[in-house]
Amino acid sequence: MSYNTIRRNGFESKFGRFYAVRQIIWKVEFFYAVDFDEDEFSRFGFRLMQKKLKEGKLDKLPDPIKKLRYDLHYEWLEGLTLGEIAKYPDWAMERFFLSESGQPDPTITTAPLGFPFDISSNYTSGNLRKAVDDIPGLHHATAFGSNQTIYVGWDKSAVEKAAKEHGAKQGEADMVKENKREAERAEKHKEYLDRLKLYGTEDCELDPTGRYMIDCEKIEGGWFDMGTENMTMLIRRGGGPGLYKATFDFGILKGMLVMGTDNVELDQYCAKLDRGLADYPCDSGDDEEDDDEYGGTDDSEDDERDDSENNEASDDDEDEEEDLTKPKIGSKRKASPENDKAHLSKRPKKTTDYFVRLRCRETGENQIYPDPEKGTLKFDRSNFSAFTLVLDLPCVGKDVIIKGRQICGLVGPTRVKWTDYSHAAYEYASVSRWK
Repeated sequence: MSYNTIRRNGFESKFGRFYAVRQIIWKVEFFYAVDFDEDEFSRFGFRLMQKKLKEGKLDKLPDPIKKLRYDLHYEWLEGLTLGEIAKYPDWAMERFFLSESGQPDPTITTAPLGFPFDISSNYTSGNLRKAVDDIPGLHHATAFGSNQTIYVGWDKSAVEKAAKEHGAKQGEADMVKENKREAERAEKHKEYLDRLKLYGTEDCELDPTGRYMIDCEKIEGGWFDMGTENMTMLIRRGGGPGLYKATFDFGILKGMLVMGTDNVELDQYCAKLDRGLADYPCDSGDDEEDDDEYGGTDDSEDDERDDSENNEASDDDEDEEEDLTKPKIGSKRKASPENDKAHLSKRPKKTTDYFVRLRCRETGENQIYPDPEKGTLKFDRSNFSAFTLVLDLPCVGKDVIIKGRQICGLVGPTRVKWTDYSHAAYEYASVSRWK
């Protein structure tokens, strides 16, 4: 920020405020042309000021001090960037498009200026547009990209051209950035698939447990400034065969998803979760997972870990392997084929089609949506390395398509519960919000 105070001749200006520095009351004689006896001045001159005010000697601000006030304020405005001054539309107009007397002056700024705003800005950007509309002959046009830029100028065609060119350049820059991001994400997924090939799965069948990076055009296109670039989902084993629980972070939404191969069994399992009877099944994985290694962290509510007893594997072979690969205290485990091997199980082949139930809360106002949304999740491959989820999402829309690509086969336990998003939790949050 460049909100520096401007000082000159014993006066200061900042944020439109103009005031005298302490202990310079004697300036009253110079700026107001008021004669006074030195004997009248005591301490900081408060009594002298009161006397002259009562006499009407200070009713009008003299031209020299008016000029000083304008110069200091204008100098302060010159120190602001376009992004900073855009928050104060009246000052933006004063700085670039109005004369000292407050009249429109096309000679001050001849070329269109671009004022940047967040893509989600509505109120502040709207205030700037209104300020422009209030000045005769001034025009504006908006360019959208990763942010929104409002171009303002006296020549309407030049303003529209600047906005159009900016939008094209911003689109190219966004495309380069998105291509780079996608290449990095594809590489993470490929590294995971390479580890699976290195281990081999002839004698074992993979299950859905693991960490997935998430892509959703509807979410990323509408809320890409709210942490949607690194959406994740962590799937863990549920309370029985064919049942799984997942915690997810979609930027604007966080919550839990329960999935199962049988619709009736899934509803029965959700009912058990609502009664608190099945919140802590045997989770897969290890709680010492290196989050950075596997592509970011899960929902903040998922950061706490259960005791080590919840981290026991489901069979002896798996227990032995965990012991062999367990890092020393204070160290971090790195990605390896042995780590991903932990989520393989010698069980009958599972279906790749699942029914799902989802509860969540939005991250802005923290409103909970307790009524489970129903949908379907289909894994694209028999190794469960990618899936497509289709369901209605609060705040987003109907039949939202969400795609996931696996980057790790291990996930730690979680303290997030299905009841964290129940009707009781909704009522409690609603009441607490107004306390």
